[in-house]
Amino acid sequence: MSATPDTNHHFNAAGGVIPASGNAALIVDVQLGCIRHMAPEDAANYLSSLGEQIKDMRHRQIPIAWATVDHHNNTEFHPPSGNTSAKRAPEEFKAMGFYAVAPDAKPEEIPNKEIFDRFINAYGPRQNEGVLTKPAFNAFATSEKDRVDAGIPVEAMPRINAAHKNFGEHMKDMNADNIATFGAVGSVCCLESAIGGRQNGFNTSLMLDGVVCWRGEGQKSQLVWRDGFENAEDADLWHRSEIRAATQKPERGFSESDIASAGEIRLTTYQDFIGSKDSFDQKPIPASSLNLSHRKM
Repeated sequence: MSATPDTNHHFNAAGGVIPASGNAALIVDVQLGCIRHMAPEDAANYLSSLGEQIKDMRHRQIPIAWATVDHHNNTEFHPPSGNTSAKRAPEEFKAMGFYAVAPDAKPEEIPNKEIFDRFINAYGPRQNEGVLTKPAFNAFATSEKDRVDAGIPVEAMPRINAAHKNFGEHMKDMNADNIATFGAVGSVCCLESAIGGRQNGFNTSLMLDGVVCWRGEGQKSQLVWRDGFENAEDADLWHRSEIRAATQKPERGFSESDIASAGEIRLTTYQDFIGSKDSFDQKPIPASSLNLSHRKM
């Protein structure tokens, strides 16, 4: 189980420092339907760390966009509703998919809901931050290949293409030359969005200390934060192998240039993202304030 580090120093060796200009963040699928698959303490630690990173990015005026996944082919781009950083209303979070879970899940049986409530109410999308509700892994998906990969019906694609096109234009409007990807899952939606971003002309990065991954077989196991990576090199090698596996499957039809482009995705950390000369001190939320004592591991 991952403890919240103070400054992530032992992960700072991975990847290069991202250029300061044109930075933006994409937070993918940090929603109850994913966080419910984490152990409570790990979920609290991860959301505490991510929340502090979000707070720091807003302080630095780094633009942030969000994406959630909906497996019923529902899709919509929710553009910024104003120019201020005022909080959105709780009902907006539900409409945007942040509380989407499996249809057979009973609300009273969903783990980590209180922990997620605290996170989304404190750090969730502001009025000046756009949100994409997507049916596919890739936040930039618009092609026939993307449709086949995700099993999306043909008749749904015009609506999906319009939403994703609006989202891509929003990212360009933010002058997002360099997109740092956070969230869930490091080997699936975050990874596919980083690949999709590269194919759409962005420099993309995967935040090694900002994503969660499956422990064991995907979707049949537990989501964990930084578990199993003793150092930056281990995390770097594992995610690099996932990029190769995702792009080199013959049935996906990636060209040699697509594969080469995906190979240029940066694997880095938040400390490197903001610049190695500028320290970032995380202040974890005390576990006692998250009412963890009554929760089953």
